[in-house]
This record gives sequence, C-alpha cells and structure tokens, in this order.
Amino acid sequence: MENNKKQNKKTQKIRIGITHGDINGISYEIILKTFKDPRILEFFTPIIYGSPKIAAYYKKVFKLSSIQLNHIKSADKADPNAINIINCVDNKIRVEIGQPTEMSGKAALDALKAAVADLKAKKIDALVTAPINKKAIYGTNFNFKGHTWYLAHEFGVQDVLMFMIHDKLRIAVATDHIPLKDVSSHLSIDLILNKLLLMEKSLKTDFRVEKPVIAVLGLNPHAGDDGLIGDEEEKIIIPAIEKAKEQGLIVLGPYSADGFFGSENYKNFDAILAMYHDQGLIPFKILSKGKGVNYTANLPFVRTSPAHGTAYDIAGLNKADHTSFLNAIYLTIDIYKNRKLFENIEPLQKQNMDELLYTLMPAKAAELQEMENVQKEDEQDQIKQEQNQTSTTEQQTQQTETLQETKQQTDEQKSQQTQQETVLIGDHPDVELETIDENPVSTPENENNQQENQEHKQNINKIKEKLQHQDKKHSPFKGPKRLFKKHKYDDYKDMT
Repeated sequence: MENNKKQNKKTQKIRIGITHGDINGISYEIILKTFKDPRILEFFTPIIYGSPKIAAYYKKVFKLSSIQLNHIKSADKADPNAINIINCVDNKIRVEIGQPTEMSGKAALDALKAAVADLKAKKIDALVTAPINKKAIYGTNFNFKGHTWYLAHEFGVQDVLMFMIHDKLRIAVATDHIPLKDVSSHLSIDLILNKLLLMEKSLKTDFRVEKPVIAVLGLNPHAGDDGLIGDEEEKIIIPAIEKAKEQGLIVLGPYSADGFFGSENYKNFDAILAMYHDQGLIPFKILSKGKGVNYTANLPFVRTSPAHGTAYDIAGLNKADHTSFLNAIYLTIDIYKNRKLFENIEPLQKQNMDELLYTLMPAKAAELQEMENVQKEDEQDQIKQEQNQTSTTEQQTQQTETLQETKQQTDEQKSQQTQQETVLIGDHPDVELETIDENPVSTPENENNQQENQEHKQNINKIKEKLQHQDKKHSPFKGPKRLFKKHKYDDYKDMT
C-alpha cells in the first residue's frame, strides 16, 4: 500500500520534455552538466528528445560517465526517477563540433517535432528547448524565425510574448527578430496594447503578481524629447499606454532606456516592455549575468529556454555554463505550478480554492489561515472595545441626568422654603422687618432642612467621584493591536 502511494506521488511530478537543439553547439554540454547533481530528479521527470549515441559521445568528451541515461521509445514509458532519452535522429548522423551543418539543423528539427507531438498527445507537460542555429535549421523546411514562432504556429496561437526572466527582472519586447530599420514601421498602438495585455495576463497567472506595474520604454533617444527626436512616442506609444490604462492596467512611461536602466529605475517595476530586441536584451543580459531565461508567454503549455545561443566558439571546450539552462528548468516547474494553482480561479468557490491551496501549498495555506485568525481576533477585540465605550457613555449620560434631576429638586426645595419664609415673615401682622435677626432662631423645622441639604451634597459628591473613577478605568480605544500588509504569493518559492 505504501509503495503504491509512493509510486503515485512520483508519477505526479511534472514531465518536462527537453530538445537537444543543435548537436554541434553547447547543447549536450549544458544538458548533461544539469544532471550532474542527481537531486534534481526529485523535482521533475526529464525526457530528452535527442540521440543516445550523441549523448554517449559527449559524456566521454566532458568526462561525465557517471551520468546514466534511460533509453525509452515513448514518453509514456518514462521512469520518474531516471534521466530518460528518446532517439529522434538517424544513427548515421555525424557530429562536427563548432560547425553549423545541414545534419545538425535536421537533427534539431526532428527532436522538436517529436516533442511537439508528445505535447499534443499530453505525454509531457512542458518543454525546455536547447539552442538552435537558425541558419542551419532554416533550410530543412523550417520557415520560421525560431522556436517561438514554430510553436505558436503548431498550437494555433495568434500572438505570443518573448519574455526574458531573471528573478524579479522581467523584460519583454514589442518587436523581436526583425531588422532595426523596420522597427518603427512595425510599431502600432494595437501592437503595443496587445503586448501589454499579454504581459499583465502572464504576470498574474504565471508569476503570481496580483497588481502588476509595467514600464514602457520609448523608441527614440530621450523618449523623443517631446517630438524633437522622432514622433513615435507621441503618435503611437503614449496613446497605447493611455488605452492600456483605460482597460485597468497600471502602465507608466515612455521612459528613455539609458536613464531608465542607468538609474536602476527598473527595480521599481514588475515588468518592462522594450520596443525592439537589443533595447531589451542588452541590459537584460548584462544584469542577469548569464543566468537569465527566455520564456514564451501565452502558449497553452510552459516553454522556456536558456537565454543564449549555440556558442560554437566554445563548443567542446568544457567552458559552457549550464546555469541558464538549469534556471530554465526551475522556472518551468514554478510557472507550471502557478498555472495549476490559478487555473479556473474565477468559477471556483472560496471553499474549493482553499482546498486547492492546502493541496498544492500547505505551508503557505497554514500561514495565511493563521494570519486570518489573528485578524478576526483583532476585529472582535475592536468590537468589544467599542461596545464598552458605548456602555460607558450611556452610564455617564444616565448619571449626569440623575445628577441634574437631583440638583433641580434641591433648587426647587430651596425655592419653596424661601417662599414659605418670605410669606411667614413679610405677611405676619405682629413682626416688623427691621427687627428680624440675621441669625434666625434654630427650630426643629430648620434643622431638618439643613440635614437634607447636607445629604444632597454628599450624594452629589459620591456621584462625581464615581464618574471620575470610571473615566480612569475605561480608557478610549486607540485602534487594532496589529497592522497587516496584504499577502503576496511572490515571496513563496518551492524551488531552492
């Protein structure tokens, strides 16, 4: 029973297809170096679309004989605990390190086609592509500018976004692989607006950014200088930004690219839209220091690749750094999980969403639940404090009214007594006013009136003391015990 549970848990790992790219470049070097640490198999099931024969050759070149490959004929036969490889090329293929050849182009395309077929058949969940040489592959019935456009065509996607990712640095391009002289003519309000909409969608669903803040770069130096150095900003970019704002996006710009990166203003944004390839990729590659990832947004599956090319100049020299390829795998796993978490979030009831959260991210769900409980306690404390305040105010009002009534009664009694004395003295026929003594003779009736007045004064003093005591005891409510910041899922990361 326990073995079945373990087996089911293993089969739930994401199945990532890896295409071997150009066999004469650094592709096999970065792929094999990625699997030097066997612990990486704990996170996903790798399925390499390539050639066991070429892989064995490169294992000898780079002295990586300890890496064991599991040869399979179909992706559904993959071992979750092994490095699986499917043969996609002719065994007569010849490796020419550092040289683009017709054979290397065909081998790259054959592996890509096999991986796409398995993606469509749901045999693999995601795709990581090793670098290809566009010139070598272009002559093999591959009439596309690269992986991105081929995949969009195969899956019927109208528009995709080239998204360069390194930690919190995310740069996309409005126009990608076109000549610089054609950039201005390709730009339009609709094109930029569509790219911004794709960016916001990807940031929310793929990167868990709840309210993305996006920066847009200008096309011309100094972002056109109010039309003095080109008018694309005034006619195209600014209107596109305004339309994006009308649709609820948080978009700022256009910014002059040199000042934007030179002043490190890029750190204040969740993503940046550059107008052309080099405007975005030059600062990205400098800042990412060879560790960045190329991600294709808006495909129905997750596809990443290292942010570099075939590097023929160092092929076979054991100098290639596999960090970018490794990060591409990690990013694929992260985005895949994020998509699963937020898939169909609109129709989900809160209860179902909570269950999904506990299933995929139990630690984070428990933390959120604890924060919610503490917040409820603070709200209850605030309600109690307000109720106590209201009760105290009512008591004070009642006691004040009682005090006023008592004083009024006392004043009335004194007034009545004065009137009675005036009538008795002023109207008495036998008494002359001049002979009345200022200190009247004490009588039993006067003594009773004095005693009552003293009792009234004592009662009033007691009420005042009680009110003062209550004022000290019940201090006014000064606010909740804790202040909470809104939780962001960005701080949580499964991969280490």
